[in-house]
Amino acid sequence: MIDSLRFLLAAFCVGLTACAANAADVEAEPPADVYDWSGFYLGAHVGYGEADIGGNDNSDPSPNDLKLDGIVGGAQAGFNWQIDNFVLGAEGDVSVTDWSDKKTAGDLEISSDADLLASLRARVGFAVDTLLVYATAGAAWSDAEYSVVDPPFAGSIDFDDIGLVAGGGVEWGMSDHTSVRLEGLHYDFDDKRSEVGDPSTLNDSVTLDDAWVVRLGVNWRF
Repeated sequence: MIDSLRFLLAAFCVGLTACAANAADVEAEPPADVYDWSGFYLGAHVGYGEADIGGNDNSDPSPNDLKLDGIVGGAQAGFNWQIDNFVLGAEGDVSVTDWSDKKTAGDLEISSDADLLASLRARVGFAVDTLLVYATAGAAWSDAEYSVVDPPFAGSIDFDDIGLVAGGGVEWGMSDHTSVRLEGLHYDFDDKRSEVGDPSTLNDSVTLDDAWVVRLGVNWRF
């Protein structure tokens, strides 16, 4: 199911880019008194988010309710094509995260942390002068780790799989070359791995389920 969604999403992104490129060739110049969202932009963002670690684990404590949360911060870059009131675009972003959670029971300790989120997304929006409302979807990547210390056993799992991301936001043009935004993104990874540690738990599994982020951003357009 996930592979099919990824294929459809990839096809959508390619089609969107091609359509926008063709439309840009025939796009008329907007009136001088109407805000123009077209062009390249670079920006930065900061916000808050959370990721869930779940799975089938018979140990106590188990990873079923590990929640990694904290601040996110990073940068984004993209390009917009405006056709009348519609804005089509593509954007890539990288967010540094400092999310972690840990549980202990006697000598047993389980912990997890996430260091990075990244995505490449298509955007579709509707602009009313300086206000832009948009939806976005694409591919995402995470860098997270799950660790077990169960003396004399210990081990860790790296979660670095590609997933899907979707969300939306609102953006306001403060000036000809500066805009600010508020957006929310939901990441779906469903990355399942075998448990580590005591060989008696080899049938257990751990999954990086999903994550979400709410963030404020600023873009410099040129």
